[in-house]
Amino acid sequence: MKKGLWPLTFGVLFLLYQIFGVSGGYFDDLGVYYVLFSPFSEITTDAVWIHYILTYITGVLGILLLIWGFQAFIKDSPESLNTNRMVKSYRAIKDTRTLAQCAVLVALYVVLDMMPKFPYLEITFAFVALAGIAYIAGPISGFFCGGVCEILGYLLAPKTGPLHLGFTFTAMLTGFVMGCFLYERDLNVWRVIISRSIVAVFLNLGLNTYWLSDIYGEGYLVLIPSRAVKLLQLPIDVFLIFLILKLIAKINKDKKINKKH
Repeated sequence: MKKGLWPLTFGVLFLLYQIFGVSGGYFDDLGVYYVLFSPFSEITTDAVWIHYILTYITGVLGILLLIWGFQAFIKDSPESLNTNRMVKSYRAIKDTRTLAQCAVLVALYVVLDMMPKFPYLEITFAFVALAGIAYIAGPISGFFCGGVCEILGYLLAPKTGPLHLGFTFTAMLTGFVMGCFLYERDLNVWRVIISRSIVAVFLNLGLNTYWLSDIYGEGYLVLIPSRAVKLLQLPIDVFLIFLILKLIAKINKDKKINKKH
């Protein structure tokens, strides 16, 4: 367990540095990009590619260290942890059928995330795919798949400005939260309501508004009212997630029945 401690620690530090430092910044009227806690306190538009490279390297190293740390941690864990949902979730992604289902849902996430969005509101239905991943693979796999989904979405359809791993971190936490409530649990609407409400209020409205404030240089509290309107979409979110999860549960159940025959 101790072997996995230092890569986990450094992985978290790398991600925190990337999220709150290198990736955070904004362009001023003269085309200068200002960043915090970076070797480059200001970057002109001609050298902004340096900032992009730092963003990718720091974020990717952080995620790789986390994966390495979890692998070492679980490898050295006592046998009693084999029934733990977190451990089972990490191992679930190694199952061929689960991996195939997650790959399809990751592709669906990227497609839905590429659809046009309203400024500041960032209304998207990509969360449905991530909820499906969390349901079939659990919180740990959902955490890492959330990061993969967000980074692939950026690479295949680059947004304005540098990759801000704050949004990647939010997506990872979304997969984790949804997995905690849905993985290996009886599927009911209340679990979906609670998990989606936590994501909508604390992650989408809370964290994502902070990232947007950091990027555009606008006040956090100024952005909150306009983005809070998105909470009206919560009933639709719950309905779509419940519908998709019911469909996934039925497909998996039918496959198990066919296997027996």
